[in-house]
Amino acid sequence: MNSGDILKPKSYQGTITALEKMGAESALVYCVKHRYIGGVIWAIKNVADSNILLDNKYSNVPDTPLVLAAESGQYDILEHLVRSGADIDYFGGHALTCACMDNDTHCIIKLLSLGATVSIDHLRAAVFGGQMTTLFLILGSGIKPDKLFIQDIIKVNKEYDGAFDSAINLLKTYLKWLS
Repeated sequence: MNSGDILKPKSYQGTITALEKMGAESALVYCVKHRYIGGVIWAIKNVADSNILLDNKYSNVPDTPLVLAAESGQYDILEHLVRSGADIDYFGGHALTCACMDNDTHCIIKLLSLGATVSIDHLRAAVFGGQMTTLFLILGSGIKPDKLFIQDIIKVNKEYDGAFDSAINLLKTYLKWLS
C-alpha cells in the first residue's frame, strides 16, 4: 500500500479515477459539494493554479470551495481549505457572512478560530439571521457597532414590523455597556 492509497478508500477507488479525468479544478468543487475529503485533498495536491481555492468559474456569485464548505457545514473540509491557502476573508469574508445568515454557530466558531476578520457586515448578517447566539458570537469577536449602525437596523426593523426588536435591544444594551 503506497501513501496515495490512504486517499482512496475501497468504496471510492473509481471516484479518484473519475476525478483525474475531471481535472483538479472541477474535482475540487465537486468533492466539496459531495463531502468527499479524500477527493478535496487529492484535488488541492493536483491543482496547478493556487487561485482555484478562491475561484468558482461555475457560478456568478462568490461561492468558492470555502463558501460551499461553510454553507454545508463541512468543517473538516473548511479547515483543510484554509490551511491549504484559501483566503478566509475573500470577498469580504463571504464564508463568515453565510454562516451568520444561516446561524451556523459551529461554522462561525471554526471560521473565527481559523482567523476570519469580522466586519460590520457580519454583524448586520447576524442581526438579520435572527439568532441571539450568532449575534453574541460576532459581538464577542470585538466588533463595535456605532449609533449610526443601530439607526440603520431600526429603519429596517420598522419595514419588517419589529422582526429584529430583540437584536436591537441587545445592541443598545451592548453599546451602553461599552460606554
